Amino acid sequence: MTRPSLIALTVASLLAPPAKAQDQDFFGAAVAFDGSDVLVVKPAAARGPAAVLVYRANGGTWARVAELRAPNALRRGQALSQHIAAAGGMVLVGAGDPNGQFGAHMFSRANNEWSSGTDLAVGSAPEGAVTVTLATVMRVLAPAQRAVALHGDHALIGYQRQVFLYHRAGSAWQPVLLALPEGPSLGASVALGAGVGAVGQPQSGAGRVMTIEGTTAWRVTDSLMPADLAARARFGHALQLDGTTLAVGAPGMGMVVVYERRDGRFVETARLQHEGAADFGTAIALRGAAMLVSAPRSAVVVRYHRRDGAWVAQQTLTAPEGATTGGFGASLALGDPGAAIGAPFAHGGRGRVYVYAQGAAEPVELAPPGTPPVQTGEEVSCADGEAGGFRCSNVDMQAFLTIEALGGRPGERVSDIWGWSDPATGREYALVGRTSAMVMVDVTDATSPRVVGEMPANPSGARDIKVYRNHAFLTGDGAGQHGLMVFDLTRLRGVTGAPVTFAPDTVYRGIASAHNLAIDTVHAVAIPVSVSGGGETCGGGLHLVDISNPRAPTFAGCYTDTEGLIAPGRTHDVQCVRYHGPDQAHQGRNICFASNETALRIVDVTDRANPAPLSAGRYPGAAYIHQGWLTDDHRFFYLNDELDELVGTTERTRTMIWDVSDLDDPVMVGTYLGPDGATDHNLFIKGNRMYQANYQAGFRVIDISDPVAPREVGFFDTTPYDGNPGGFYGAWTAYPFFPSGNVIVSSMQEGLFVLRPRPERLVP
Repeated sequence: MTRPSLIALTVASLLAPPAKAQDQDFFGAAVAFDGSDVLVVKPAAARGPAAVLVYRANGGTWARVAELRAPNALRRGQALSQHIAAAGGMVLVGAGDPNGQFGAHMFSRANNEWSSGTDLAVGSAPEGAVTVTLATVMRVLAPAQRAVALHGDHALIGYQRQVFLYHRAGSAWQPVLLALPEGPSLGASVALGAGVGAVGQPQSGAGRVMTIEGTTAWRVTDSLMPADLAARARFGHALQLDGTTLAVGAPGMGMVVVYERRDGRFVETARLQHEGAADFGTAIALRGAAMLVSAPRSAVVVRYHRRDGAWVAQQTLTAPEGATTGGFGASLALGDPGAAIGAPFAHGGRGRVYVYAQGAAEPVELAPPGTPPVQTGEEVSCADGEAGGFRCSNVDMQAFLTIEALGGRPGERVSDIWGWSDPATGREYALVGRTSAMVMVDVTDATSPRVVGEMPANPSGARDIKVYRNHAFLTGDGAGQHGLMVFDLTRLRGVTGAPVTFAPDTVYRGIASAHNLAIDTVHAVAIPVSVSGGGETCGGGLHLVDISNPRAPTFAGCYTDTEGLIAPGRTHDVQCVRYHGPDQAHQGRNICFASNETALRIVDVTDRANPAPLSAGRYPGAAYIHQGWLTDDHRFFYLNDELDELVGTTERTRTMIWDVSDLDDPVMVGTYLGPDGATDHNLFIKGNRMYQANYQAGFRVIDISDPVAPREVGFFDTTPYDGNPGGFYGAWTAYPFFPSGNVIVSSMQEGLFVLRPRPERLVP
């Protein structure tokens, strides 16, 4: 599925991540202090569940002392919003529940220990059957943001053009009536004080801020909107309220407007700007006589002090190395220990937080949990359910190469993978799709893989690679004028020394970008699908390319379907074969099995100029029909659905089993349910084994000796973090077709695994 950033999390509409940053944890998207603790939001689940990580100073260093998660984080892979509020031993963090049931999660501290508290609801969970629509899909891909504020016994949540107010009575939080006119971006920012609050609406014209007040009943008291605001001022983008002072960011004008509350009204008293910082006012922290204001695009934070009623700039903090383009200042906090500044896009989206202690000249850098180190040199056997820090069963680890070891820079990840066995030398190579290249790795010596070279390409977070007649074919999704790149793999023979940078042998320009690629090696046809950005898109369906001469590909035809969810006719993935299954009427024909988002479409493309659809298969609870593979005898087709776990049409990873012995009438004859709720991605079949790459559940080996009663006989979890929730991080593809029996697996944020399923342990 085309996702510019998989789960699309941005700290603010004004502050977009650096181009092509894919390694998304966004640690530091929001920060807060509570007492001596600094709380850091890691809103995404790239390396472990979304969480609030709690750090505490100990002898001049900061140690992580707690990890606060939403109750269902390990089951649903839920994200968190980039908003947090903390006060008096309580923390409120905005929820990222795609179904809109919860507005925020509450955590509390007692005896210096943190624990989960109340979830504050702002919507209703779906009941009964779930109808999957494009809107449902978009909610899953881009969870809604909730702005939050907390003061005493009141909590304020801004969500989907509405604002919700709560009051605590004992241990229970009860909703309080608050009537506000709905509108675009209402509640994008909120602030709360003693009996008074503020609600931002930064994209309503130039922007405005509504002030509210009350005790048991609350009402709107004013609408702040300076008359001289520019049309795109985004006044109200950031709000901070402390005592009688209200600071409002207008980053579209590079300004902060300061108000004081006098006689029940907020009166403007100051305007703050910083020369050369056009986005000044993106984030604000306010505490007594101290204020921080950031301009993340300029990578500066200005510290102010109030003296004799005037705000005076005392210090300009600039981004440390590695954070200059990382959104330094996207989040800010002031507390007893000093100042905390978030840079969620630093280090390719992994994120950093910089804590400036009172009086200290240099900050302490806080980093999120990292990737395990490279492991090579010897096999690591799976023993007692573990191999080299990774959970496993009946699968040993030959080697692991991180993205950095594959030549990746910060922000890059890996996606699809394929293999090539050199017929002349017998050497085996992994072909790895990295964000900005295809990487060639010699894995013949499985415990000592060697990067041989790479072929640079337009950056893309989703690649596909296939091989025909010793040539690799490479696509890139959302990659501009990428084309179908072709590389002669025999050029790898004899390469020694440092990795070589290769150019493609040719590029087929009949397409621009494509999400996936299939090759029918019998009929010499390459089939890019989900083509976009130019060329002949075939409506997102099958674009047929004659590759009988791999160095001179030519357009051969189109098939555009009527099925699709993201777009009508859009094929997500496809397998095309010379059919030799039990259906006598179609034997020997060029048949494609297309995963078309809303249906399994079977198409005869023997006549490339006039492809003929044969049938379509559908099933209850379909969310996004993603990819599948035929059994060796072409009787069964195993199909995965990428979104059913996330939208709630199944509780566990689900694989659909289709009897395709009659191509004109495919019948679903069963399902296989995995052990948890991880999202499934790609699967392949070799003999009586199905090899699945199921994102955060990693690599799974399924015995299909009984085709309608599969059972898991081995696994290797490539994401060494707690749980296997749904979501789009982890194992992308497992390639099982090497003669050696080794399996290579690409894991998006981790890198390349060379694994060895042990047949003697996998006996049914």
